[in-house]
Amino acid sequence: MYNYKIFDSINDECESLWKNAKQDSQLTLTFFQDFDFIKEVSKANNTDLKIVFIFKDEKIILILPLEIKKYYFFRVLQWAGTGYSDFCNAIFSLKYKSDLNKEDFLELWKKILLKIGRYDVIYFNNQLSNIENLDNPFVKFFKTSKFSLVYKINLNGEFSDYKSEIQNKDKKHFYELHRTILKQKNLEEQAKVQFKVTNSITDNFKIDSHILQKRKQLTKKGAKNNLSEVFINIFDNLIKQKKISFLKMNLEINSETISSCFGFIFKDSFYYHVPVLLSNKYNKFKPGKILIIYILNWCIENKIKKFNFGLGAEKYKKYLSNHSTSLHRYINFQTFKGFFVFLFINFVLKIKRFLT
Repeated sequence: MYNYKIFDSINDECESLWKNAKQDSQLTLTFFQDFDFIKEVSKANNTDLKIVFIFKDEKIILILPLEIKKYYFFRVLQWAGTGYSDFCNAIFSLKYKSDLNKEDFLELWKKILLKIGRYDVIYFNNQLSNIENLDNPFVKFFKTSKFSLVYKINLNGEFSDYKSEIQNKDKKHFYELHRTILKQKNLEEQAKVQFKVTNSITDNFKIDSHILQKRKQLTKKGAKNNLSEVFINIFDNLIKQKKISFLKMNLEINSETISSCFGFIFKDSFYYHVPVLLSNKYNKFKPGKILIIYILNWCIENKIKKFNFGLGAEKYKKYLSNHSTSLHRYINFQTFKGFFVFLFINFVLKIKRFLT
């Protein structure tokens, strides 16, 4: 009834199957599971790819973009792109929900693991509990730990509709939104304020200076980040392809760029990917939040239906959002060596939860 095929690289057959599946059926995927992104990550990253296609009656119902990566003395089975992706998930055809029950799914997964090769630990991080209104079976059917939320804004109608929805949702949230809008008006009365958008489809731009500025700020705060040269190269290569609208959104005050965001549009969503504050001059006005208000209005004007804040559960994201999805991780082991790594990872995660 079901069968599967595992590819150790993205060869012509793998690419053809993936792209045909995308054309033939609606796939549940975020930007970070798109073929072009996974291909660029696989070229830049030294990992052992394991791309799994699951079929029913010769129709693809699941794609599992996996990789085995060596860390020191042990090998980890993880989602392809882990380390460069906000969200790490399998890809499902909308037919999946009615075609695979829990028993079938777990039986298939056992068979795939036996064929996938040697690894010590499974570490599936940053898994969304729900993808395009479909429950994620790697969260629903496995013992996972919920560790964060992803905040989003569903944009249905005008900005006034969004504002009313926040007002009905929570008074404190509305107060934060209303205060930001007031600061925006005050700033516009006192200075020349411009919102500028550069689109990779029509304009040529690079992101290295933007990313380096963000990395510098995060390093100063002692925060870990993945904004390496590899990260820059991955996105520079994607920008050059001109398939996806990558955007630089700048808030200029008196002709000086104060706040900026590197983001992109995928399907019907804007991804607020790498925001950066470039000056402290106007901090009392909260230029980062004001930039978000401009971006939201721009999304509405351009018929973008969703605004995705990406990783990080900062309070401002919570206050401005009208929707959220939980993030989960799954950890397991295969070998005796992996068992000790499994215990160590769980110990470190418990310490982190205690400290936060």
